Amino acid sequence: MWVLAVLLLLPFLLLALVALLIYLPPVQNVLRGKAIGFLEKKIGTPVQLDHLALRFPIGISLDGLLLHQQNGDTLLYAGSVKTRASLTALLHKNISLSSVDLADVRATITQDKDSTYNFDYILTALKGETTAVKQPADTTAGWAFSIGSISLENIRADLDLRPSRLQLALRLGNLDVGFDAFDPAALRFHVDELALENTRADLRMASGPGKPDTYPDLANPFAGLDIRFSEIALEDVHFTMKDVVKGDSLWLDLPDAKLTADSVDLGKQLLALDEVKLQGPVFGMRTTRRTASADTARTDPPWLD
Repeated sequence: MWVLAVLLLLPFLLLALVALLIYLPPVQNVLRGKAIGFLEKKIGTPVQLDHLALRFPIGISLDGLLLHQQNGDTLLYAGSVKTRASLTALLHKNISLSSVDLADVRATITQDKDSTYNFDYILTALKGETTAVKQPADTTAGWAFSIGSISLENIRADLDLRPSRLQLALRLGNLDVGFDAFDPAALRFHVDELALENTRADLRMASGPGKPDTYPDLANPFAGLDIRFSEIALEDVHFTMKDVVKGDSLWLDLPDAKLTADSVDLGKQLLALDEVKLQGPVFGMRTTRRTASADTARTDPPWLD
């Protein structure tokens, strides 16, 4: 009788043993090597991953992730990536990440004149050769996705889209965002607190042909989005923007700023603030276009013909 019981329990015992083994550092080191070898063979460029750790019960930590472009330049370097998922939420078809932490990240994204991106070769390699197969209709409910908080530290990102002549240089010191609700499927993003520090963004863009003014029939850019926030705190934040065609530019420096909201519904263009604090802000605009000056030679009162 006991032999039958052992045979029945053996598959579950082996499964539990495997689940425990993957949390051991030597086993995780083997998994790291296998993952690097698979990815390098798949995409054809060197891949570096200094450390991989699986966190109990469902979490992952990556250190020293490095991906190269095909020309050998750095595509992405992530010094630290950490996230943890809820096990109970997975049982209810909900991928719920309690936190996502990124630190010491360097990313370069370029788009050539033929509209190809410098990371397209990775997507092509991972997609592989597929044959179109008609799939049966999915009658099951989809998975939900949510995030509790996001923390970014020491992020450097450069964007260069040559067809549209759009360039962005971002130097982000610290960003901490806590969410009350994060539901991409429903376009619902409710922020509890957002704190941004030691950040600079420089945007360069090329203006296109002018469009006729549709005032007062203006389209709401936030239509369909449920975006709300309770508090936004900014410290040592700088932003510049320049039109490389017309030469116009503007800049904004915020040494210390804080917004506390009473109610927000951007879909309805509603914004009620409890507190607005600005210390030492600097805003400037510059244009190279000349406007026609008014005729000041005539001194007759305006009611005389």
